[in-house]
Amino acid sequence: MRLEHHMPTVIEIFRENVERFGGKPCLHFKRDGVWQTLSWTEVGRLVDSLAGQMVRSGIKKGDNVGIFSSTRFEWTIADLATMSLGAVVVPIYTSLSAEYINQIISETNARMLFVEDLTAEERIRSAIGGLKISIKRFDQLDLTETFPSADLSISPEDIASVIYTSGTTGRQKGVIVPHSMIMAEVMGLKKGFALGNDDILLAILPLAHVLARSIQFFQLISGCQTAYAESLEAVPKNLEEVRPHMVVAVPRFVEKIYERMSAQIEERPALIKKIVGWGISVGAEYSKYAKRKERAPLRLRLKYAVADAIVFSRLRRALGGRIKFLVSGGAPLAEDLAKFFFGAGLLIIEGYGLTETFAAIVVNRLDDFHFGTVGKPLPGVDVKIAPDGEILIKGDMVFKGYLGDPDETARSFTKDGWFLTGDVGEFSRDGFLRITDRKKDLIVTSGGKNIAPQAIEALIEESPYISHVVVFGEKRKYITAIITLNLDEVKKFAGKNGIRYASDADLSASPRIKDMIAKVIEEKNRKLSHFETVKKFAIVPADFAIETGELTPTMKVKRRIVEEKYGDILERLYDN
Repeated sequence: MRLEHHMPTVIEIFRENVERFGGKPCLHFKRDGVWQTLSWTEVGRLVDSLAGQMVRSGIKKGDNVGIFSSTRFEWTIADLATMSLGAVVVPIYTSLSAEYINQIISETNARMLFVEDLTAEERIRSAIGGLKISIKRFDQLDLTETFPSADLSISPEDIASVIYTSGTTGRQKGVIVPHSMIMAEVMGLKKGFALGNDDILLAILPLAHVLARSIQFFQLISGCQTAYAESLEAVPKNLEEVRPHMVVAVPRFVEKIYERMSAQIEERPALIKKIVGWGISVGAEYSKYAKRKERAPLRLRLKYAVADAIVFSRLRRALGGRIKFLVSGGAPLAEDLAKFFFGAGLLIIEGYGLTETFAAIVVNRLDDFHFGTVGKPLPGVDVKIAPDGEILIKGDMVFKGYLGDPDETARSFTKDGWFLTGDVGEFSRDGFLRITDRKKDLIVTSGGKNIAPQAIEALIEESPYISHVVVFGEKRKYITAIITLNLDEVKKFAGKNGIRYASDADLSASPRIKDMIAKVIEEKNRKLSHFETVKKFAIVPADFAIETGELTPTMKVKRRIVEEKYGDILERLYDN
């Protein structure tokens, strides 16, 4: 038994849950086409087995241990085993370049590194050069040997993890995360999300992503279950197989569901399209009453029952049919999308946080939400807006510093201890936080107008034909945009409109495709103030990617890289 006055760690509560839930299901994963289940007892034994092997390999309290793997149950086992020894987990995205991998392993002086297979091992060995490190492959681990629980005396202030930021504005920084910070986050989430032992989460995001990892610990502490998606491509199939109660994803996942559904509707006969359109309008009307927790008029309730049966139930079935709610994070979700899904009977909860806060510090709740915002602060967090609009935070979820960089740490806090998030926002009248942009991304035109580019980009990216938009205009007379195409949808448009092309580059350069995108921009510009409207744009031939440097591992656009790469094109957009 732990003493009540002692703040527990994730490991302590996990151990209690192993005793409490025993043979009940904890983790699910697919091997050779068949779903397997691990009970809480089995997960506890695997953690002990791996921790024992790590001790025999010389790992001790305070050592840094890297994990370089896609999302799978062994990632969670390695995470728990490392933390149970008082060692420090260093997650490494599998999408990082060799240069960044080398930086992380060098700076943390990692003693051991877990990788998933031979391909990953070869990538690591190539990246680390002469660095000496013990590499353990998940596909070669023998976890049949039994070891007694190896938990050492861990203080809440001991370091649990060093997590590197995604580097949107330059160099990656290692965020020092103590055990107390993880506990503060998870206990805050527990108050917002009520899930029981029979409820299942589907893990989609990479566990190197701080949002995915915070949800992993939420599951282990709250006592519900996790199923690991086989891959991003397999998610639609896994949703139907697992039938999860909760999914945590980035907005792009939600957008793809909507795009897939819209494409299927577009191929149906005119009568079906008309019925679906009717159903969506009924859902929108009904949701206004549901949002206010009011009983809708009888006539509207009857209409909604019909719309639900013939339209919305199909959408929910595609997601497994048991979803209680979706959580969207990592980037802003279009408000219209959130409203559409709510009308269809699916609530999407948005939150806001950073690596420096171990994920969410502000969250919408199941019983208290406001579309277009990221919610209200979690318990134990203070949030205020600085005179220049920057969001400032204090609380147990805020990190203590960057690894080996006291100067950058000092620059990240005000003199009286508020963390400078770098994000700009405002509170609504009813106390919900709305993020308007990144402080460094704000554009000041030559006419002195302040413009938040993310809001414009999110609006234009609502079009199914557009993948990414980056707008520019700093010290310029007007706003311009670099655009990449969603080729799957553009190819369908080309087929229907008799546009011939020999390659993807032909499509990007097609005058008729440019005209179609111009109409999209024109329509979106009507929703913007005159000084925010996009006056000129250029379509570039290849979509942004992590591998080509325009996206971070969390799929955020690196504006500076885009500006450098397409500088010549941008200059031509300003030639009069």
